[in-house]
Amino acid sequence: MKRFFWKFFPKKTESMNVFVDFVLRNRCTRVEVAPMTSVLAQLGLPGVSLFVLFSVEMDDIGTAYYVCCTAITSRGEKMVYEYKRVARYVPQREYAADHERCALEIFLEAEQCASLLDYRLGTVRVELLGSSGMPMSKTTREDLHRRAMSK
Repeated sequence: MKRFFWKFFPKKTESMNVFVDFVLRNRCTRVEVAPMTSVLAQLGLPGVSLFVLFSVEMDDIGTAYYVCCTAITSRGEKMVYEYKRVARYVPQREYAADHERCALEIFLEAEQCASLLDYRLGTVRVELLGSSGMPMSKTTREDLHRRAMSK
């Protein structure tokens, strides 16, 4: 019964070492690394966010940026490790520029995490995914590197 639920609710770990041990112990063949962005809170009453315990300005947008590493075993079990989680609240008028800068930073962190996992895991295939969930092409990576270096 426990194995059935692991397919729908992945286990989470707080440590890279535990994640690597899980991958090696369960003989996973693939690890996916993806830069992620999620909205933290929708504004409710004026000046108070529904999901945080401190007040924010009326037009502030809360966003979390992190790297998500996912290992899938041959039995369908998943282990998730979230790395470098950063939460930011910025005014709406500054959101676009700040979002692009943070998204590029988290892409560089994801690429660094993927290369570290590739080194530590040896024969396990490590894929860097884009926001669409598909592996990033070389041209997309080069474009993101060029944009990150220009900022």
